[in-house]
Amino acid sequence: MEENNIVNVDEMTRKMNYGLHAEQLDVPILNIVELVENNNPQAIITAVGNGYMEQLVSDGYIEDGTFNQRIELVIDNTKKYMKQNGYENVDNSFIYYKDYNNGVFTFKIYVCDMIINNGTSKSVIRQFNAYFVEPKMKDFYQFSLATGPFNMPTEILKVGTIDLENDMVTQSLDDLMMMLLENIKYREEENVDKDFQEYCRLYEEKFGKHAYIAEPDGTKEQTIEAIKICLEKNEDLLDALLYPNNSEVGNDNVLY
Repeated sequence: MEENNIVNVDEMTRKMNYGLHAEQLDVPILNIVELVENNNPQAIITAVGNGYMEQLVSDGYIEDGTFNQRIELVIDNTKKYMKQNGYENVDNSFIYYKDYNNGVFTFKIYVCDMIINNGTSKSVIRQFNAYFVEPKMKDFYQFSLATGPFNMPTEILKVGTIDLENDMVTQSLDDLMMMLLENIKYREEENVDKDFQEYCRLYEEKFGKHAYIAEPDGTKEQTIEAIKICLEKNEDLLDALLYPNNSEVGNDNVLY
């Protein structure tokens, strides 16, 4: 296998692992937004529409007891990005809102105001960020809901503060965000089985052979994510993705 192909498979394997770990999560999507393609491998879900954007992003594995430090690191990196891209009032852009537990996950919620200077005018996007850890795989996630942009100065949004009584934009965003967080949970096993059967069918139709679960420790979720990449790339990469460290994969895999 050529070096470039090895690099490409490694990149796709990392992308698959982000998706694989998130596959166990059942994340609701607002009916006012639609899923869109996102080339960032860490972006698990991106949906936009009607002035809103909903997103789930994985920041990968997290060590025990480092939740608050990871939040600070993510916020600092976000601020650096904002400064590099000309956003204004970046140092005061994040406001801690509250903690929330939905019975499955504990979220730490921040509000972020992103002020954009368009040269002749300014606009602002208000975004709710909920940070949480999935304890089984120990992955750190950011779940976000944003609305805007609104031209500045604006009277419908109080920039830099959280006023649920008098700020209808933030009140609406808060209602939607809490509804979504309340319903983030683990997927039921029957849904995984159904998805596995469907993706195996799509793989067989496309490439003319059966998909399989890698031995000895493969999972249905892993195969699903690998098939998604095969279909996206229009190339049969299943063996390379399920056995990234083995250039010679035998034909005695468990077939389905």
